Amino acid sequence: MLGNHSYTHDNMLHMSESVIRWELALTEQLTQEAYPGATTKPLLRAPFGAINDTVVRVANSEGYHTIGWTVDSRDWDDGITAEIIYERVTTQACPGAIIAFHDVNPANAAALPHLLDFFERNGYQFVTVSEIMSP
Repeated sequence: MLGNHSYTHDNMLHMSESVIRWELALTEQLTQEAYPGATTKPLLRAPFGAINDTVVRVANSEGYHTIGWTVDSRDWDDGITAEIIYERVTTQACPGAIIAFHDVNPANAAALPHLLDFFERNGYQFVTVSEIMSP
């Protein structure tokens, strides 16, 4: 499942309702042009996790549910290593956690196999965000 993360990756807290709608609509349009039949709905993770009542209201009116994370790997920090990512994630994770990762740092590739082993050894199950959100 895809989700919407905006077109410009700007902080939505400082956007007007019309600009937020544009961000969502353009991302959805480009997704459908690139992958006919695909959609970013119903998930929106606002850049930086920056949401307020306006962002949530506009997102809801456009058919989105805003989501965030409960564990931030901070994998975008300068000088981040696989060891730091592993320690940060394993000490903060709990059942139902949503862990934020990005694809910008090779340290993630090194940390991920160890994280997956840790979670499997400790009885965690891997599910989609949609599965977490469903009643």
